Order: sequence, then structure tokens, then C-alpha cells
Amino acid sequence: RRGGSSIGGPVAVSMPELPEVERARCLAEEHLVGKQVAQLQWQEDDKVLDWEGGLERIRQLEGQRVVASKRKGKHMWLEFDVSECPCLAFHFGMTGSLEVRGKGAMMYKSFKTDADNWPPRFWKLIVTTDDGTEMAFTDSRRFGRIRLLNDPLACNPIGALGFDPLLDMMALEPFCDHLRSKGAPIKAALLDQSFVAGVGNWVADEVLYQARVHPEVRSSKLSDTQLGRIHSALGNVIHTACACNADASRFPPSWLFHYRWTGKRSSSIDGRAISFVTVGGRTSAFVPSLQLKTDPNTPPTASGSDVIASAKATPVRQVSKKASQKLRQTGGLLVDKKATAKRQAGGPALPGARRSPRLSGSNEFARFQISPQALGL
Repeated sequence: RRGGSSIGGPVAVSMPELPEVERARCLAEEHLVGKQVAQLQWQEDDKVLDWEGGLERIRQLEGQRVVASKRKGKHMWLEFDVSECPCLAFHFGMTGSLEVRGKGAMMYKSFKTDADNWPPRFWKLIVTTDDGTEMAFTDSRRFGRIRLLNDPLACNPIGALGFDPLLDMMALEPFCDHLRSKGAPIKAALLDQSFVAGVGNWVADEVLYQARVHPEVRSSKLSDTQLGRIHSALGNVIHTACACNADASRFPPSWLFHYRWTGKRSSSIDGRAISFVTVGGRTSAFVPSLQLKTDPNTPPTASGSDVIASAKATPVRQVSKKASQKLRQTGGLLVDKKATAKRQAGGPALPGARRSPRLSGSNEFARFQISPQALGL
């Protein structure tokens, strides 16, 4: 279900999301920051190496000191002591990973980092520092990107990202306002990187499971209570996963995460069945008995058709045994003496009214059945 590193690295998942990339950022911070770049090596791969300026720009980084390792969402980058030098930015795609020789590596469900050989398989870039430390970026499926960016936060794609729930969690009110304005399913809304950066498939599923919200419910239909639970769960999942250094074996045992990796085969958590549905182009794991499309604590807003149905189905009043006898005598109608006298005098009857079926018994109900036309609907 989950993988592990043979060099004591964390157990991670099939694709890097915010917690996994934060782990990679910490790895670079621990082993590269404060050191001088002695050499850069790269593979000729125009798909992964997405930089302009070619050899001259990348060679600028040799001899420079790494001063910071930063991240936003699923992107991270290294900053150098000379402001004219571009930052070295990484996007991990589906199988991107960082590995520090002899120190640690990320590992994902879909592939294992080559810890036994150096350079490791599928390497795209190796950074060697002045003390001999070597860090490699690997990517077997080649959906990751390595870029040279002068100002990552001002450049696309990083500049187009929404808020980062670890670094700058959005306040509850604007969070709710944004989701109320969206007609997309809540799962798709959480995966929108222009809204919240770094949330991927497993994080979104975990958030919705903890918030007890069905992944298909429309964002605009969520109650205030549901929105509040989603906001709280998002912060909790992200902070907890990062505090565990993205080591899934340390995630709370109550998390859906531990039970969802079944390839859509039947599974359960605490005796409750896990189901799968495609939302926003992604397979979503959820627990139908807990994750509802409607909030059971919030009454629905009545529409015109609801009012009609209520008028037909809801009793006007409960009658006593004595009143029931009178009803039988009048054919099952509640008799208003004044209204009866008015009708006998030729006054107008209530339009659209018809007599209810005959009632009997002291616990029966009497009512008028009113047509929609009579209600003006």
C-alpha cells in the first residue's frame, strides 16, 4: 500500500503533493543551504529542462552559494547569494524526487528511487557542492520541470498559484466566499491550484473525509457548517502531514489515507465501506455512510414546488374525538360556521379547494387540499 526508503527516508505516496514537496525542500535546506555550488551536471532532456538561456545561464550558478530553499504549493526552488543569478526551480510532476547521496531520498508508491547506484536511475540534474555533497533530481515519467527563474513568486507558473495552506492559510470568511461562488464539485475546487496551491488527490480526499463532505457536492451548495469543517480539515491535514515529514507511516491511524490505496478494489475503514468516484478527472475515495451530499444539520431552503408539496402533505390540525364525530357528520370537512353562512348567502368559495377524504378516529387529521393555482404558484 505504501512504499519506504532503503536509506531511512520517509514512506510516501504515489504522487508528490504539498507535504512531499515540503519534505524535499527540507532535505535541500539541510544538505545544501550555506554551501557553494562546485559543479552542475544535467541530462539533455528538453521536456524536463525547461530553461531559457541554455548553457550560459546554468553555468552562472557554479561558484554561487545556496542561501535559501523555498517552496510554494508543489514547487520549490533554491536561491543564491548573487541577486543577478536565477533561482533553480523544481516542479515534481508525477514522479519527481530529490535524493542526497548517502543521506536520504523521497520514495513514492509508483517507483523506487535508485539508492544503490550513483548517479541514480532517471536522474536529470545533479548539484555538487564544495564539500562533496551531491543532490540529484530524478524523474522517471518526465512530467517534472527544472526551470531557471529570476523571481519565482512573480513568474508563472508559481506566480499564478493560490494561497499555500502551510505558509499563508486563507482566513475562513474569504475561503467560504470563494467556494460559495463556484459551481464546481468541491473535490474539483480543492484541486484548483489557482485557488489553493499544493492540494492533490490524496490530500483533497483526506480533507473531505475528515470534514464529512461528499466529493461530488457542488461548492455553491455547501452549508456554512460544511465550509467551516473543510477549512479546518485542510489546515489540520497539511500541518499534520508536514509535521510527520511526509512520512505516511506516522500519519494518524484514523486517516482514510491508510485504506484508500486499493486500485478501486473493495475496502473499508472502521467497518464502513469505501467507494470510488471520478471527480474533476481524478479518482476520489470516500465513505458514503459518512460523507453526505447534504448537511443533515441544515434544513433545506423551500422552493415553490416544496411549498406546494408541503401544503398537500402537512396536516392543519389534530382533532379530538368529539370533533371527529362532527367531521363524520359534515362529510370530513372542518366547518367554519361564518364561512358556511357566507357560502349559503351566495358568497365566493375558496378557489381551488376540494373536500378531503372522509376521516374517522380521534387521531385522524382534517385538511383542505389546495391546488397550486389557489396558492398563486
